[in-house]
Amino acid sequence: MPPTTTDPAVRVAALTVHRGHRTVLDRVDATFPAGAVTALTGPNGSGKSTLLDALAGVVAPATGAVSRPGDGVAYVVQAVPPSALPLTVRATVAMGRWRGKPWWRPLGRHDRDVVDAQLDRMQIPDLADRSLDELSGGQRQRTLVALGLAQRAPVLLVDEPTAGVDAASASLVVAALAEEASRGAVVVHAAHDPVAVAAADRVVTLG
Repeated sequence: MPPTTTDPAVRVAALTVHRGHRTVLDRVDATFPAGAVTALTGPNGSGKSTLLDALAGVVAPATGAVSRPGDGVAYVVQAVPPSALPLTVRATVAMGRWRGKPWWRPLGRHDRDVVDAQLDRMQIPDLADRSLDELSGGQRQRTLVALGLAQRAPVLLVDEPTAGVDAASASLVVAALAEEASRGAVVVHAAHDPVAVAAADRVVTLG
């Protein structure tokens, strides 16, 4: 099943993924529709993060296929250490606007407006000039989610968006995911948090 630019859903068919010698996903079939938030649940080791990697194209299937809209995927991974992104909050979020742009060309007014909007959305404009290593876990997670949101991609994938964050941060993130779905995006997140799972439109459980 080749990628398509006309089908707004993300689909996996008979998807099998190996990690080393271990089969993590075995012939998984699933559809992730546009305009909905889908929560991936299941015990540790069930393959939630691996499925997100496959949906993002980070890992290749051993067998089966993934189809997705052709305009790009925004992927917010879990627990990025501050040292991996030695940047300010604003510069981190602005990374979401560089896809497909020449590296030498500065961001335009529209891009800067999008960045500002996502800082406001995650309630972190006062942190814009601070380095990631100065932030709390909740503030850092808000920043990474804002980075994903700034891409305005048709597919938004988030690994454990509310893990280890305070209730206020979790509420902001859950609301932002719902807003992305309402604009027509495919939104998929892996979650253990029962509040985040309950807020999703659909739940896919991996065993």
